[in-house]
Amino acid sequence: MSCVIFINKTVRYLFLVGAPGSKWSSVSANIYNSSTIDHSDSSADRVYNYNGGPIGVYHHGAYFDPGMEFGNWFNNISDHTKEENEAEFNRPFANNNESTYRIIKSHTLATQLDYITTNWPSARIILAWRPAEICFDWWKECGGHNITYPNYAWYETDELMKEQITLQNNGIKQFVEKHKLAWSIKDNLELCAKLNIAQPTDTYQNYLESDIKVGLFFINE
Repeated sequence: MSCVIFINKTVRYLFLVGAPGSKWSSVSANIYNSSTIDHSDSSADRVYNYNGGPIGVYHHGAYFDPGMEFGNWFNNISDHTKEENEAEFNRPFANNNESTYRIIKSHTLATQLDYITTNWPSARIILAWRPAEICFDWWKECGGHNITYPNYAWYETDELMKEQITLQNNGIKQFVEKHKLAWSIKDNLELCAKLNIAQPTDTYQNYLESDIKVGLFFINE
């Protein structure tokens, strides 16, 4: 899984990037109730729960990607202007609180990370990663194409999903190697501290115990 934060003058964005089945949603869920996160993208229609296995899954808030509610072009985000992309980032959110971060969750931005850092140079990027086969198996266990939110119709078949998981994982891995990053974030509390956002209440996630590698990239401001 992966995330990115950048500051756009008066609005802050946190991009969460990871392949399907990488448990990236758990990374989001376990920082979401921080008082510095904008919750106005939350609605009853943007929820999916799966409680199987040693750890469940909880999808909530807006997801961005082709075939999903927002971000239909994010697999080729450079085809649109910076202004168009920022308008799409903002579309699910009802509040305009300048002191909160907006989480932008996208699988396909895993292949667009250089574009993100070039156009938003104050970006902070959280990367979460699991091996491709494990990602696919977990995605299938959680419902696969029957997951009701978000919509995975763009992936069409299991074979195409496997190809895209590999592509997205490779994008993250190449970015990590290029910038000599380490999978060093141990839990959601450390992640919040490094992102300089308020600690969440009543939630804790140890990434090693959750079988997730989480790293962080940011350019010094």
